[in-house]
Amino acid sequence: MADVRISDRFNAALREMSRQSRAKLQEFAETMAELSKRPPPIGSPVLKTPDHRTGYVGGHNRDSIAVHPVGKMSFRVATESGYGAYLEFGTVKMPARPYLSTAFEDARRDFNARDWA
Repeated sequence: MADVRISDRFNAALREMSRQSRAKLQEFAETMAELSKRPPPIGSPVLKTPDHRTGYVGGHNRDSIAVHPVGKMSFRVATESGYGAYLEFGTVKMPARPYLSTAFEDARRDFNARDWA
C-alpha cells in the first residue's frame, strides 16, 4: 500500500511541475509578443489620416502579433499580417527590420536574469 501513496504523490508532483513549466513557457511567449510590438516607427508618416489624426498610418503587422498554443508544452509567437517575414528578414528592395528575433533575445535575457529561488 505504501507504494501506491508514493506513486500518487510522485504523479501529483509531476503534474504540478508540468503545469508550472507550461505557465512559464506561456509567460515567456507573451513577453516576447509584447516586446515584438514595441519598435517604432509604425507605418508611414502622414500629415493627416482619413479620420483627421496626425502620426503614422499602419501598424497592421504589429496589431496581428499573437501567441498561439501548439501542443501541451509549446507556444508560437506569430503575425497574421502576411508580410511579417518580409519585415523580419528583408527583401531585395528593403533591408531587414527584425522585430521577432530581437524580441526573442530580449525576452530570453529577461527570463534568464530572473531569480528563480
